[in-house]
Amino acid sequence: DFIMSVMYQDSRYTMDWLSLNSYTYLKLKEGASVPFVESKMNEALSSFVAPLIESSLQIPATDVNKNGNRASFYLQPLTDIHLKSNLDRELNPNGNLAAVRTISWIGLIVLIIAAINFVNLSTARASIRGKEVGVRKVLGSKRKQLISQFLFESSVYSFLSMIIAVGLVLLILPYFNQFAGKEIVFSLGGTPPLWLLLLGVSIVLGMAAGFYPALVLSRFNPAKTLKGQGELRSGKSWLRSVLVVAQFSISTTLIIVTLIVNGQLNFVLDQSLGFDKDQLMTIDLMDLNRYNPNSTIIRDELLKNPNIESISQSGFVPVSGSRSEYFLERLDKTSMDESVNIQGWPVQEDYLQTLGLQLLDGRNFSATMASDSNAVIINESTAKNLQLADPVGQKLKMSNSRGTDIVTVVGVIKDFHYASMKERIKPLVLYQGYSPWSISVRFNGTASDALMAANSVWENHAGGQPFVAFVVSDQYASLYKTERQMKTLVNAFSGLAVCVAALGLIGLATFMVEQRKKEIGIRKVLGASVAQLFVSLLKGFTLLIGISCLIAVPLAYYTANNWLEAFAYRIPLSPMFFIGASLMMLVLAWITVSYRSISVARSNPVNVLRSE
Repeated sequence: DFIMSVMYQDSRYTMDWLSLNSYTYLKLKEGASVPFVESKMNEALSSFVAPLIESSLQIPATDVNKNGNRASFYLQPLTDIHLKSNLDRELNPNGNLAAVRTISWIGLIVLIIAAINFVNLSTARASIRGKEVGVRKVLGSKRKQLISQFLFESSVYSFLSMIIAVGLVLLILPYFNQFAGKEIVFSLGGTPPLWLLLLGVSIVLGMAAGFYPALVLSRFNPAKTLKGQGELRSGKSWLRSVLVVAQFSISTTLIIVTLIVNGQLNFVLDQSLGFDKDQLMTIDLMDLNRYNPNSTIIRDELLKNPNIESISQSGFVPVSGSRSEYFLERLDKTSMDESVNIQGWPVQEDYLQTLGLQLLDGRNFSATMASDSNAVIINESTAKNLQLADPVGQKLKMSNSRGTDIVTVVGVIKDFHYASMKERIKPLVLYQGYSPWSISVRFNGTASDALMAANSVWENHAGGQPFVAFVVSDQYASLYKTERQMKTLVNAFSGLAVCVAALGLIGLATFMVEQRKKEIGIRKVLGASVAQLFVSLLKGFTLLIGISCLIAVPLAYYTANNWLEAFAYRIPLSPMFFIGASLMMLVLAWITVSYRSISVARSNPVNVLRSE
């Protein structure tokens, strides 16, 4: 809602080449070369940054590079940020291009399954329309005319489906926007116009789905079909089988992937983080209160409330907050390769208690010990990276752009996830210091009661600054907002794909059972039981679904494994995901075809055979 000059805040920021305090935007001149501008920027970077690194770390800049650390400028198009950028400290949570592509692919898959159903049912009904084709050919219709007629019919079906789909989108869109937190508007305009694209897609899809059935129907021999010789009663049964296998392979793959996505997200949200995220909130002290003595008054007043258990002031909190980078190394190191790039957080002595961090070795900070001014507490990853077998009491060299200190390890805490589970736990050092950004509050009772109590204290002492507080468990859940939304959408679309496949199977099974009525009647006359007839009808479909599952397993494994690679901590790809989904599809197929199969198997053979 407003802007102000950075010069107004110049005193608050260190304006040097090692400070990353601002989001920087620039507009290039028309026709400017992006690679050329990047190269000139990096020339300046190497000229100004290298001396500062050498000055602050007291080592050659080339040694820093050998350790895998580097600094470079690159230009990122503004339009790429939302979907294509995934950097540390993004200004806002970004969108997910992978999620957009996933939903688009599933939508396309649903269309393909519907098209397969159309081809299957059209070719299965070939014998019914055979006499119609025969009569038309006898009356002079050419094959080209018949193909045109059948393609026109399929295009009309597709066009009418598109009209219904547009109506459904208009009904569903408000609910989708509410779910996704978007403001998508359905407009038939645009460049090119959306209505033209929809019309084109519906016609092309209709003709593509109807092309093969049109070829099959138009080539009937009128003499044979009018004699009722059943030339095409069996039709291209092998093709129908292939199409059934294809659509159920796709559906089974979707089900397996959906189960794995659900399992991973449940694992992430239920996993122990190494700190107690429940009943913990952070209160932003705001710009004008960070160095205001009232922040101490706010802390003392909050502690008087029975809903508040403990408070610690630090802007460095799990899930969100600022990050400070340091180099940490042993005093007895022999090369830069033994240095570790770490996070360094200034905290107070009640920080471990407030966040519920577990102290594995050593002790906590003590405000009464003057020596703790240079004391640090490290996490397990730091000790491992520095190869410290007995870390407590060790002296380390800790450096950043502001200088170098010799620090002593007084404690080791258990590793905890202070970022998303898409990132591995990195080395972390806590040191005793004042951080003015926010305070962490451990409360009992409900979050709403604690927020109300904190808000009341804030209004009395914050000088009119707005109250901004977050419940840490909600912030942690928000890290996976995109994944949870994708999970819901994938569940919905996968369910839709399976339903469409099942509808096709119902139609195909009904038609094939009708074709075998007389065969079933003869079998019953010859002594076959209802159970034997039912198994005979079900056997063919069971074989097709079994083949589908065998094809789906490697496809699902590849797809799910690629998705899981984004997570540093992930569930194993248990065989139960694949077996469970395959059994689910098999049972669904049995249920789908059972009703018609049982009813025909139980029918009186006299009613079928009386006309023979």
